[in-house]
Amino acid sequence: MPEQFATLGLIWIFVYLYLFLKYRGQYLFGLLSIFLILYFGDYGLQGFIHALPHFAEYFAGTNYSEAIFNGFVQSTIGLLGLTFGFVVIAPVLQKINRGIIHKTKFSLTPIDASIETQIDPMRLALVYVVTGLVSYFILRPTLGTIPTINTFMQGLYSLFPAGLILGLLFTESSAEKPKYIRPLFIALLFLWPLVGVIRDGFLGFGFFIVIAVLGFSLVRIKHLVRLGILGVVLGYIALSVMVTYFINRGEIRGAVWGGAEFDTRLEVVGSSFLDDFQWFDVQNITHLLVIDGRMGLNYLTGLSVHQLENNYVEYAYGQTITDAFLAVVPRAIWPDKPVVTGGSDNVAQYTGLTFARGTTVSMGYVMEMFINFGTSGVIGGFLILGILLRLLGSGVEVALQQKQNMKFAAYLVAGLGVALIGNEIAVLFAAAASGFLTVVIYNRLLLSYAPPSLLFGYLDQKQFIKKHELIPAKISVLPK
Repeated sequence: MPEQFATLGLIWIFVYLYLFLKYRGQYLFGLLSIFLILYFGDYGLQGFIHALPHFAEYFAGTNYSEAIFNGFVQSTIGLLGLTFGFVVIAPVLQKINRGIIHKTKFSLTPIDASIETQIDPMRLALVYVVTGLVSYFILRPTLGTIPTINTFMQGLYSLFPAGLILGLLFTESSAEKPKYIRPLFIALLFLWPLVGVIRDGFLGFGFFIVIAVLGFSLVRIKHLVRLGILGVVLGYIALSVMVTYFINRGEIRGAVWGGAEFDTRLEVVGSSFLDDFQWFDVQNITHLLVIDGRMGLNYLTGLSVHQLENNYVEYAYGQTITDAFLAVVPRAIWPDKPVVTGGSDNVAQYTGLTFARGTTVSMGYVMEMFINFGTSGVIGGFLILGILLRLLGSGVEVALQQKQNMKFAAYLVAGLGVALIGNEIAVLFAAAASGFLTVVIYNRLLLSYAPPSLLFGYLDQKQFIKKHELIPAKISVLPK
């Protein structure tokens, strides 16, 4: 069995190397790089761990490794489908209809593109970061219980990583470059996982932000050796942080969810990550078990493969996909909408497992695609994901090349919704669609009502006209 895992692992290594070598330095690869990092964490890492002989011996005589292997086979097939969709099919579609992204026939902002390029990127980055922070700390806690409003609050929160990426990577043309901004953004980025742990008891949400920013950062590194060294170092640190968190998670959540005061939470989290920090050790079975149990979706996928191939349950035949389309409809329009994402009913039905009442367990993309149409569903589903990531990535690349940073943010936020690998497809549709729409609306509100000095650095329209020698009619939508 370890040899079989190792064989699949070689396929993963080859595909990842091929993609990074082919697209390094190209911003259209940014969203896919984020997806690949998250996909490895949810599926690939578990398969690599089970390729270790000493870990395989731990499960000798059980069916656990077989379930993991079945799931790893499907996730590997999904990886190949994703790659084919991104590399082969999407470019063909773009050649057939070059207007898909490059000649968008509707405007994402209510101003001429030449005016949008004059928005100062550092100022816009600060606005986005502050907006994300306000959404996280103020709006979501107060309005987050309202389903439709919560969806849009999530879209505003997604402006936080968009602002960090913009501020750290794409501010070369900024007229204002305060020395404190970049260090502040870097500190926010790497402290954010701890903020999530202290405030909510979850590490994953903060890690998602870090991966989103680093995913775009890695694209800018063209030297393969440097990229490899940086990836190994950051990966090892991430594994160590995750091992430490999962080992101490019970105590941390006891303090956070138990309503402890901030200083008590800070003391518990500080003690866990400072006094009890553990560097990841590949020979430590406890560390491997922690990663295997908390970081892998192959097991649930493998169980569903067993259930379906032995006719214990019937395929969904697209039911969850239908639910995904319905998920885009706001509950404000359809209050009695039947779709409820994040439940464990489907997981229990297709794996044969039982969960405590109120427990939320997500299927993940691979399992959901398999329970609908089997292996062909995994292939077809990931082909579509590859195409979607390529189209959104092209939108990101074109927006950056044209210095249309508001447009960049809209495509980025939609792409981050697609990258929510551990959730159901309904969450993908809802997060991508609502995130894109939220950012477009928010950008329009900024341009219509915010003072020009906030984004452009000019006190009024007259100063803006004089600076760029523009006719007033072209900027009639700018605030007066």
